[in-house]
Amino acid sequence: APRARASQTLMKNLLRVCVSTICYQRALFPPDCFRQKKLSGIAVQHLQCKTKDKLTNKVIVHNEEGALLTSWLEEGVFDALQKRYLKTLQFAVTNGDDAGDNVLESYHFEFKYPSSETFQVNDDAIDAGKLKAQAQKLMRNLTELSNTLDDLPDARAITMALRYYDDVTPPDYEPAFFVGAEADALRRFAAPDGRKTLKVKIGHVASQHHALKMLLETASYDWAPGGTESASGGARAGSASLAPRARGGDEPSAPPRGDERVEDISESEDRAPPEASEPPAGA
Repeated sequence: APRARASQTLMKNLLRVCVSTICYQRALFPPDCFRQKKLSGIAVQHLQCKTKDKLTNKVIVHNEEGALLTSWLEEGVFDALQKRYLKTLQFAVTNGDDAGDNVLESYHFEFKYPSSETFQVNDDAIDAGKLKAQAQKLMRNLTELSNTLDDLPDARAITMALRYYDDVTPPDYEPAFFVGAEADALRRFAAPDGRKTLKVKIGHVASQHHALKMLLETASYDWAPGGTESASGGARAGSASLAPRARGGDEPSAPPRGDERVEDISESEDRAPPEASEPPAGA
């Protein structure tokens, strides 16, 4: 159904943008890995580590770790989301300690898949304007909260863990790039001075076909916002990890090149965003 496809596209675009925002705000990748785009009327920094040469049509990878992270989403996470197996996506930054990767901060994306029989809403509840407002609030909260966190150490790694709905997910299912993991993976935090972790609800977006709730869990904070909440767990899990190189300096992301149009991905098709075109050498 058109509405179901549009809802699925919105969820994918939100995941792309939220993961990109985390990577940008937390300085996980160099500035030239990001391109300015728009989602629901908000300018966002989009992680884009591949370009395509106009003459040769060859794809050029500018940052292998960033390109791999994008593949986790496009080829792994989105397969589980499309099949409605995905219960929770946990995107975490760990300290990369050889003695054990302790979590520094963790972003939880929780998914539900309402059906027309079990999820009764009126027209206002799924109005496009309200969905846009929910998406805008989530992205603004994410940006504001991530700006309050302590700087990350130079030695860190990125890990992504998926948890599935056991009643519908085949026992041997793992999407591309993910391997089986313990259900309690990424529960051990590197909390300074024995500080308890704080769990904060960032926002939610709910349509008639998908419901997404995002949480932040961290032990690195100097603030005490209200509305704390625990993240869910307990389902079978899969995980993937990598260690990106730190982005140098505090310079902002590169602006669009020349007359390059700032792409609005709000209404994009249900597919990976196209690679940017790289001008040929000497142009």
